[in-house]
This record gives sequence, structure tokens and C-alpha cells, in this order.
Amino acid sequence: MMDLFLRYGGDLLTVIALGLMASMSLTAFRRVPKGVAVPAPWNFSGAQGPRAPRAVALTLTVVIAFFVGAALEILAWGHAGADPAAVMIFAARALIASLFALVHVTYLRAALTVLEAEGKLRP
Repeated sequence: MMDLFLRYGGDLLTVIALGLMASMSLTAFRRVPKGVAVPAPWNFSGAQGPRAPRAVALTLTVVIAFFVGAALEILAWGHAGADPAAVMIFAARALIASLFALVHVTYLRAALTVLEAEGKLRP
């Protein structure tokens, strides 16, 4: 019973995080006009980073989160019951899914703030 909870609980948290990230990306995608490059505000100096096409910039984090979640799901297949490894994998899945969602929200907020200041967003 515990192995089902750990596996399906990890799946549920991953799906919720991916759903939230996809929903936020879709909302941002609708606000950014076609042809506008979205800034990547991730660098260590705090300055604005390079720009990418909107499809790449708004979906890259979601795609990476999906593949990391899939890898952790495959890793969870080999553990039955509530052994310590299964519990650790569940904890890692929950933590990583929430961190990906947090990073994605932070990125979207920073990118949309820059585009809004430039006057390139739809209302």
C-alpha cells in the first residue's frame, strides 16, 4: 500500500507542477506577440541575459522538468514498498517538482517585467 502511495503521490505532485508551469507558459505565450524575443534573466551578474524566441523561452523549463520527472519515475520503478530508497525518491520528486515550478514562475515574472517595461506585451 505504501509503495502505491509513494509512486502515485510523486506522480500527482509532478503532474500538478507541470500543469501549473504549462498554464503559466500558455498565459505568457498569449501576452507576448509573435516575433518578440523573450529575455533570459538568468546570469550571476544580475544583468539581462540573452534573448530567445518566445516558443523556446516559454517552454524550455517545462520540457526539462518533464524529462527530469520522467527519469525520476523510471528510477522509482525499481523500488517496492516503503524502503528508504523509495521514500528518498518520493522526497526528491516532490522537492524537484516544486523547485522547477518556483524557478519557472520567477523566470516568467522577470521576463514579463522586462517586456512590459519595453512596451512589448499585449494587455
